[in-house]
Amino acid sequence: MTYDEVFQANDSPVPEDPRLASVHREFPFEVGKLPVTGPDNMHTGFYGLFRSDTGAVVRSSSVSRVYQPHTSADVLALAEAALTTFPGASGEFSVDFNGGHCLSFAPGRDHRTSIFGTRDNIWPRINIRAMYDGRPVRANLGLFRDACSNLAEVKQVQRCNVVIRHDGGLRDKMDRLIEQFQGLADGWVNLQEWALGLEEKRLSLRDFVGELYGQPPTDATDRTRTSWDDRAMKILARVRSERYDTGRPDPDLDAEWTVSGWEAWNSITGYHIHDIRRKGDVGQLRRAFLASEEPAVQKAEEMLTALAV
Repeated sequence: MTYDEVFQANDSPVPEDPRLASVHREFPFEVGKLPVTGPDNMHTGFYGLFRSDTGAVVRSSSVSRVYQPHTSADVLALAEAALTTFPGASGEFSVDFNGGHCLSFAPGRDHRTSIFGTRDNIWPRINIRAMYDGRPVRANLGLFRDACSNLAEVKQVQRCNVVIRHDGGLRDKMDRLIEQFQGLADGWVNLQEWALGLEEKRLSLRDFVGELYGQPPTDATDRTRTSWDDRAMKILARVRSERYDTGRPDPDLDAEWTVSGWEAWNSITGYHIHDIRRKGDVGQLRRAFLASEEPAVQKAEEMLTALAV
């Protein structure tokens, strides 16, 4: 197949809803599958994925003949279905493209839940990953914390995750899509209870960090020990700073670094979102999605969820 046969211009009408129109505007291209040839145009049976606007490679590995990449129309269908999770909510989408489409919808300020006082609040976020990695589309009900600008996902809480399998044409499956996204709304109650439960628990952040990352071995180099200490101190600094910002007592902490489970969670996720260096120009949405996939963040969630029960 030729380039023109594979790629069709993104000439679908601009949606009337300004939130969907912004998604349409941010993704003015398609991702198409083209054959990978050998010397003298030898057929290989492998295919690559390329952007229609820049010709850039979207996925470093090849795909098979039967692989069907999702389209911009599919992404708009996902975004439209996401708007039904909290009917009538205002808000807007944040988007990113890096190996696939990443979207996060903020339903507005009507769904605020206070975790501590008036300056430590959370709001729901509808996160969507439509990647070109061979995995199904994933939708997640996450949370945004205003005290530290953490956008986090919690995989251990029920009804907060949806897997959407497709073989093309998601627009034709809107009823099922809407049903799946509306099911995420039930997870918001569970997520609020999870966060409030963590706020009630107390633990030693010093011990928690040691268990989470493991202590340096006795024969560790000075560089390894310094790196371990620097990470622990950055996590501690986050708690201290956020205690000042939220009006919590004892911002300097005691000798055991006693904190709530909620503070521990946000200090760990905040470190992985904001402090870890990433290659290239990585925006905040992508940073949050990358952090949620890291083993240390997932282990912290498991440890704290067991504590909250």
